[in-house]
Amino acid sequence: MVKCEICQKEFKRITQFHLQGTHGVKLCDYKVIFPEAKLESEEWLESNSKSHIGQVAWNKGLDKSDPRVMQYAKSLTGREFSQEHCQNISKAKVGFCPIAGWNKGQKMDFNPARAEAISKSLKDRKITWGDKISRVKKEQLKNKEYVERLISNITRHASSVRPNLPEQMVMTMLNAFYPNEWQYVGNCGFVLGGLIPDFMNVNGRKLLIEVFGDYWHKGENPQNRIDYFKQFGFSTLVIWEHELKNPESVEKRIVDFLSVETLHEPSLAGMKTKSDTP
Repeated sequence: MVKCEICQKEFKRITQFHLQGTHGVKLCDYKVIFPEAKLESEEWLESNSKSHIGQVAWNKGLDKSDPRVMQYAKSLTGREFSQEHCQNISKAKVGFCPIAGWNKGQKMDFNPARAEAISKSLKDRKITWGDKISRVKKEQLKNKEYVERLISNITRHASSVRPNLPEQMVMTMLNAFYPNEWQYVGNCGFVLGGLIPDFMNVNGRKLLIEVFGDYWHKGENPQNRIDYFKQFGFSTLVIWEHELKNPESVEKRIVDFLSVETLHEPSLAGMKTKSDTP
């Protein structure tokens, strides 16, 4: 327990709520008045540490294409920190370097003769370690347990993947016109022949939608992905990121795709389309 230096009461943690509400003192002022006073007890620190075990940060795997990350980044832009805050951060990082190697702080003793000798020894040298690694990996992939463990690790990490901005835009369209009929499976929710589509119809139809990013899929032929999934009996619609600049055109492509691929399915009689939406 820690003791409030003003009222002498004991708490697990001295909070802004107690100081401001009871004594009319801000937490930052309390730390200035009583610089040696502890704010958290050992019991609280231990319980708080245990409560965070296994938790995943909300922004893990996200970049500034996610609107929440962008909003958080903007909130920090131009923000001024107190001198005490900066000094504390500086002290905490003294002697710490996450990328420092065994040679941190050492200077290179350049010896021209030695450099020339190393250069000659490497000239025309055939690199064979790459082939060795390739052979080892091929042998490992023949092991069923190794493959299952590898897939399990990939699936576990991919399960935290969230749709990027273009995928969110497509998801919004699907939820608006076809509620409860499409699911985002880009987080390894559905793997087909080793590939992971972005959206899958969950209403009993073998339909998929892929969102191709202009950067990541540059130079790719969407027909290859369509033909690949077709061998498993799935029809696929590929939407490019730049097409989303014209949402109405993309919405029409989705409606046309569903109309053509399910033309003879009576269960589509009551499906809502954009023209039916009030």
